[in-house]
Amino acid sequence: MNPFSRTSRGRLKLTADERGSFTLEASLTAPFLVLAVLALIALSLYVSQFAELHRTASATAERTAFAWNKSDAGQGLYWRIGEGAAAWFGMLGGGGDRRVVLPAGGTVPAGTSGVKAKLMQAAVKLPGTINGSISLADRVLFRRLDVLLERPFRLRAMSPLAALPARERSGALSTIIDPVELVRLVDLTRTYTPAVRGRLTPADARNALLEPEREDGGAVRIRSEREASSYLRKVTGGQQRTYPMEQGKSRIIDALDSGGIAHQAFYTYTEPQLLQDQLPKDARLLRDGIVKGVVWHFFVNGKVPEPSAALRAQLERRGIAVVVHR
Repeated sequence: MNPFSRTSRGRLKLTADERGSFTLEASLTAPFLVLAVLALIALSLYVSQFAELHRTASATAERTAFAWNKSDAGQGLYWRIGEGAAAWFGMLGGGGDRRVVLPAGGTVPAGTSGVKAKLMQAAVKLPGTINGSISLADRVLFRRLDVLLERPFRLRAMSPLAALPARERSGALSTIIDPVELVRLVDLTRTYTPAVRGRLTPADARNALLEPEREDGGAVRIRSEREASSYLRKVTGGQQRTYPMEQGKSRIIDALDSGGIAHQAFYTYTEPQLLQDQLPKDARLLRDGIVKGVVWHFFVNGKVPEPSAALRAQLERRGIAVVVHR
């Protein structure tokens, strides 16, 4: 059938034949749909990378500010004075470069100290593909860390959204404050020092540390491990405690004082036995938080020698203090 026919007035008329219309419509709309999908994917990638960059900036600022007041062995006793307000307006020296440009490399350069070292410690942990800076804004009583990061958006050239920026930028701020423990310590000292001042004289404190005497007035003589344990309980005011260990074993603490410190008495011993049996038990008590500290008391009676330097070193590494009674 011919789709075209002439009307009574001699004009052509298009009949109601719709064959090929779907193909024609699809060819017209498909490019726009593809562009819309690509634009949505590109925008999603941009937002995702921006969120990751902002999270990195926030974490860097917060963690650096959190650990800022943690002093290390190389800072000295008065490191706060030389650091504050660009070393107090330059009068005390110090100060120096208070801004680090990224990327900073993988390690902190040798000889770096002070503010620059703390900024570098944060900078070296960031990926090398991130540019920007980490700086300290010091206003004497107000210190703030500014972290500005930027990274190229590599998919921009392939994106139909040519309006997207070529580089992603994000920043974060974090205020440096003193640790909570310092605030609590200052408040405790300020509140309770006047309350306890004068209640215990130096003479009373010295007398409280005197060793107990026998009933006949003579000095105490330790002749056995049982007497050594009893002596420790009198001196420390502690009590004997027993704690179960693994495999049905137990650990007897000779004297556990009111501060949670375990005192152990040794009158006769061999160092291999102490290292293999006694030391692991007390180290576990410390590790599990059952006691706050452990002190080993060695009673030297002329037959048993003092603990060797090797044994002392082993105990110190495990956090155990040593006291020798002669």
